[in-house]
Amino acid sequence: MNMFIKIGYRNLFRNRRRSFLTSAVIGLGLAAMIITDGFLGGMNEHMVSQITGSLVTEGQIHHPKFRDSFRAEYQILNTDHVEEILNHDPQVETFAKRVITSGMISSPSSMKNTTFYGIQPDNERKISDIYKYLVEGSYVSDESSLLIGSELQKRLEVVPGDKVVVTVAKADTGEISQEMMRVSGIITSGSKEIDEKTVFIHISKARNLLGIGNSTHEIGIKFRERAVGDHPSYALWNKLKKTGNSAESWKEIVSGFVSMMSMMDQSKAIIALSLMFLVALGIMNTLFMALYERMFEFAVLRAVGTKSHEIVLMIISEAGALSFLSIFAGFLIAAFLAIPMHYLGLNFSGVEFADVTFHEPVRFDFSWNQVTFFPLITFIFTVLVGLYPAIHAARIKVAQALKRSL
Repeated sequence: MNMFIKIGYRNLFRNRRRSFLTSAVIGLGLAAMIITDGFLGGMNEHMVSQITGSLVTEGQIHHPKFRDSFRAEYQILNTDHVEEILNHDPQVETFAKRVITSGMISSPSSMKNTTFYGIQPDNERKISDIYKYLVEGSYVSDESSLLIGSELQKRLEVVPGDKVVVTVAKADTGEISQEMMRVSGIITSGSKEIDEKTVFIHISKARNLLGIGNSTHEIGIKFRERAVGDHPSYALWNKLKKTGNSAESWKEIVSGFVSMMSMMDQSKAIIALSLMFLVALGIMNTLFMALYERMFEFAVLRAVGTKSHEIVLMIISEAGALSFLSIFAGFLIAAFLAIPMHYLGLNFSGVEFADVTFHEPVRFDFSWNQVTFFPLITFIFTVLVGLYPAIHAARIKVAQALKRSL
């Protein structure tokens, strides 16, 4: 049996040009799977980082009715107990409180309905990247600071240092509350929602305007490891819900984006199947060409008593050798493309996809699947495809094969 395996391996190099060209085609298929997986994986990671680094954060806590209406009177319940739970959870790295309300901002030139975020400046830096988007002026530092987006700045025709009027409705009573403030800084996040419709002020100022004391509408959470809070069954979420509040991970908050990520995974599977189909055609073509070239040899082998399963084994070993050569070629091609993409990335700065704006290059994401699962699938698939021409060769009728060869 070992002899037939050796013969199969040696047969691969009888027509080296054809074997190397076929290996290159199969290798390109493997490399395409690796590159597609790594690129889409890098894109997913980048988009998730952008989302969890935005106002969404890695998790949020609200009053159960707050996200349905964003009404100022729906404040987090049992705030002290909630903070105690967060402070004692070993996986929670930090958290920040926010006060959120709708209102109007006006300047001598124009006015605009906006969403006001009252933030804790120092804590907010630790859970979101808003401060990184500052392009002019200074970040929120005290109660007189007001941070707006670049598109809103154009609408109001103001620059840092100019005065604007903030108008909101007080919680519970609905009375108008106004305050004149100075624009401290301008941000450009690339998000239409933030750049056009969001204003950041100090949390103390927001509480005073709404008349809600020390209450809070939202608490954003950052975990030591992002994946910890991804699952709804995580113990922290159950503890927080027992306080009477709503507690959700980023996946629940932006469920539409998570569904889109799932569709991208399905797309990768479809691409892989398509590439495998093309590879199958290449393998069968090569093996059948080799089969018809050696028809006389197979006939002689059958005539001298070689069994059918031994011929099958010989051709399968040839397919196995072809797959090993192809996997090696695929790794070389993938490495040539993936390593530069990992360190340099592809620049998509300013591009918006699924409501996420890319600010940094998308880098190739290495994973164990690329060096274990994909090569294994390629090997198994190559061997399985080789079964068809192998069985065909094993069923050759000696007389007809000799006649055709002559």
